[in-house]
Amino acid sequence: MQRTSTPYGSETELSESLHTLPDAAESGTPRNYLRQSLADTRQNTAQQCLSFSAKLYKPRNLVFTGITALKLNAVELPWGNLPQEEFHILASADSKRSHVSSAHFMVWTHSTGKMQSISVGDSRIWFTDPITTWAIIAKFLSQVEVIVLADAICRAGARSSPIGKQDFQDYLNLDDRFIGKRKCNDAMQFLGAPLDSSMEMRCVMALLRYGLERPETGYPITVATLGRTVHVDMAYPEARVIIEYDGDAHRLDKKQHRWDERKREALRAMGYTVIVVFADTFSDEQHTKAFAENVARALGVELPGVPLEPYTALLNDQLLAEDRLRQRKCRARKKHGSRLI
Repeated sequence: MQRTSTPYGSETELSESLHTLPDAAESGTPRNYLRQSLADTRQNTAQQCLSFSAKLYKPRNLVFTGITALKLNAVELPWGNLPQEEFHILASADSKRSHVSSAHFMVWTHSTGKMQSISVGDSRIWFTDPITTWAIIAKFLSQVEVIVLADAICRAGARSSPIGKQDFQDYLNLDDRFIGKRKCNDAMQFLGAPLDSSMEMRCVMALLRYGLERPETGYPITVATLGRTVHVDMAYPEARVIIEYDGDAHRLDKKQHRWDERKREALRAMGYTVIVVFADTFSDEQHTKAFAENVARALGVELPGVPLEPYTALLNDQLLAEDRLRQRKCRARKKHGSRLI
C-alpha cells in the first residue's frame, strides 16, 4: 500500500468546515441545512476518532476509511449494511488487522491515492480520500448506491477541491483490480454535474431504473406571480411535469415550508403537474416502482419497467439477486437428491 506524508491537496483544518453558511437567494434553501449537518458530523467524528485513538493500549498510526472517512470528508453517507457506529480503519494486510472494540478493519492492498488529514488541537487525524474510500466500500453497496455515493463525492468536492468524473476515471484506469470495480466502472456513465442531494440522485435513478427518460435537474422556470425565476429539482419540461424532493429541512424551517408551498401553488396554476416525493418513497422496491408509475401517468406514457439501453447497469443488483437465488435452489436440489440415494 502506497502512502504519502502529505494530505490530498492542502491540509484541511477542522475549523474551516464550521463557518455558518450564508443564506441563498431563496431563503431557507435545504442545501444549507445539509452542508451544516455534514460540517457538524465532520467535527464530531474527528473528536471521536481522536478519543478512540487515545484509548488504544498500544499507540498506532491509524488511517480511517469507509463510513468514518466519508464523515471526515463531509460526504453524504450511502445506504447499506456497513455499521455507522463503528470506526472503519484501513489495514494493508490481514496480518495488520486487530480485534479492537468498536473498530472494523478494512483490508485494502490497492492504490490509496493521497491521504487526507484534519487537525484537532495539536493532533492530526488521517483518513483516505473520497475516491479511494468509494472504491474500498463499493463491494458493500448496491449498484445504485455506488452511483449515489460518487455523485455525493462530486458535490462535496465542489465546496472544497473540485472532484469530477475524470478523477474517478483516472483512479479506475489504474491497473489495480478490486472487488466492486465493475460497479464502479458501471457508475461512470451516470455521473455529470452533481445534484443538490443524494435523495435527488436516488429519485433520478428510480426513474431511469423503470425505463423513463432522464429528467432535467435544477430546471429554471420564470414565475411571474412570484416575480422571480425558480429552480425545481427535476422536470420534464415538454410534458410540464415537475418532481420535487421534500426533505426534513422543508418541514423544520417554517419560512422554507411556506416558500415551497407558494412556489408549488404558483407552478400548478401555470399548468404544471407537481409531484412531491419523500425519503420513504425509496424505502423498498414496491414504493419506488409506485413512484415511477405515478410519474409515468403524469407523462401520459406506459411505464416500460426496464431501463433504456444506456442505463441497463441499474439491473445489476436484480440480476445478481436472481443468480444467487438460482444457485441456492440448485444446491438445495442437489442436497435433497443426495439424501434419496
